[in-house]
Amino acid sequence: MPRTDMSHFAVVDQAVNVMKQVESYISVGMEMTIDVASDFGDYEKDVNCEETLKDVMLDYIRMERDFKQFIESVKYVKQQVEKGAEIKDLEEILDTHIQELKTQNDDSVFQNHEKYVDLIDKIQEVRNTEEDNTDMVALTTEDEDLDVEMTQQNVVTKCPYTGQEMTFPVRNIICGHNYEKEGIMEYISKRKHKARCPVSGCRSDQTVTADNLEENKDLRRFIERKKRQGGQRSKSDKKRLK
Repeated sequence: MPRTDMSHFAVVDQAVNVMKQVESYISVGMEMTIDVASDFGDYEKDVNCEETLKDVMLDYIRMERDFKQFIESVKYVKQQVEKGAEIKDLEEILDTHIQELKTQNDDSVFQNHEKYVDLIDKIQEVRNTEEDNTDMVALTTEDEDLDVEMTQQNVVTKCPYTGQEMTFPVRNIICGHNYEKEGIMEYISKRKHKARCPVSGCRSDQTVTADNLEENKDLRRFIERKKRQGGQRSKSDKKRLK
């Protein structure tokens, strides 16, 4: 059987790369849903609002799963082409593989998804703040209070190693400084046991290791909200200039 020319997939590859932007849109949607939950108190414990937020998050998680299954199926079809599959059979191969993946779907696992857990935690956090305004509850930082506090502290959102805006910040549990995950891992790989916190003036003399790093979800959410607000201001400025 003659081998199918892989050049047929050039357009498909280009389309897939464009479609991967969808994944970032889904991620932004998930974060915006959590942001709305931060203002949950303004709706006076509206149960319908709470359930709507959960349903919206589950929809985003479902879209994320379907998107990943489609991308995986496209890769599978390309593998079959390399093995000699005919062009006329590709659509059928794609549909069949997608259906096979769907048979393994289990929506119950959605509630274990990181973003769904974050949403539930945020809703519970706001509930607790409403029900009991004691010092213990005050220790539970609300998302809005976090934004105010971070703004007042002039939060550093640039990685001290790369000098670039962080997108996936991780916190050093030893000294408390934050870095871009990819950048600090590169730094650790290069410096190994000589890796020290790259923040100028840091008093920690301990080696920075992957075990000392944890995801800083609050800072990541702050950065993403900052980017969204910046984009909205940019659009508003353009309208005024017209």
